[in-house]
Amino acid sequence: MLVAVPEGVTLQWNAPAQCPDAATARATVQARVAEGIEGRTLRADATVTLGDDGQWWVTVELAGDGIAGTRTLRAPTCEEALTATAVVVAIALDPKDETAEPTPVDEPAASPSEPAIPAVPVPTPATVENSSTVTPTSTASDRVVAPASADETDRAREPARWLDALLVEARGGLDVGALPGPSGSIAGAVGLRGERWWITGGATHRFRTEQRVDDEGRGGRFRQTAAQLMAGPWLSWGQLELPLRGGIEGGVVWARGQGPVAATSVRRLWVAAIASVAVGWAPADAFALRLGVDGVLPLARPRFTLGDAVNVHTVGPVALRAWLGVEVRLSFENRGRAGK
Repeated sequence: MLVAVPEGVTLQWNAPAQCPDAATARATVQARVAEGIEGRTLRADATVTLGDDGQWWVTVELAGDGIAGTRTLRAPTCEEALTATAVVVAIALDPKDETAEPTPVDEPAASPSEPAIPAVPVPTPATVENSSTVTPTSTASDRVVAPASADETDRAREPARWLDALLVEARGGLDVGALPGPSGSIAGAVGLRGERWWITGGATHRFRTEQRVDDEGRGGRFRQTAAQLMAGPWLSWGQLELPLRGGIEGGVVWARGQGPVAATSVRRLWVAAIASVAVGWAPADAFALRLGVDGVLPLARPRFTLGDAVNVHTVGPVALRAWLGVEVRLSFENRGRAGK
């Protein structure tokens, strides 16, 4: 809508219904324009829109008395966008107008033969940005930005975090291939997690199993304990997670003979490579459940015999473990915020 303001000044105010109307726009501009501007002409076309970021944006095109250019204003409310528009008009008409409470900004010197558009201040928290459509009649390049909030300043000062959380993990499952027959297993680990990776160190134990080689009851009892070091990528989609990892395991396999023979105990070195895949569900930031499968490749295959001739058990070429685990996560980010 075309709005009449002081003589020689025309304001075109285009704004949504929730913004101040044309009469309010005229009153706001009149309140900002200083007296004694007779003989000066200016046309200001203001278009107001609501951005996707929830901020109000107004584009003000200025023309008249050797001044031609475009100003883009941003404000949290449409009323503040109107106030900023009035400031632009007032300063364009009278660069010496002190009612606008200008904020000093650095700007390149204008050519003596060419008039320059003065810096356009706006009341905080509005932001004013120069548009690329300013005509050659102005060499001013001004930008007035509202100060950052305290939260934004704190976030800017924080170093980039390469660690997200400390992990504590417990698992239980079933192992096939390392010891004779299926055996139950438990494992525990602690580790660190980054944005897309994780690393853990822990221990695992396979419970005792038995193997008999004849009707006389001769055979052995077996168990295994080992330490693990594993790492890999960490993928997630909301509460669904896909943690992958690989690593190495080293420890001992214990065996003790049984039956109508002298019971003796032996130990054999256990070393294996491991690849693990799991599916996880994290209903909360500090807690997750996981179901996984490990593939184990023994790098040494211990053999256990009775005497020199009777083979009781030889570790297989591969082993599989299925497990269910729970994980507790202690976030470094939450601890940092709590200390502020």
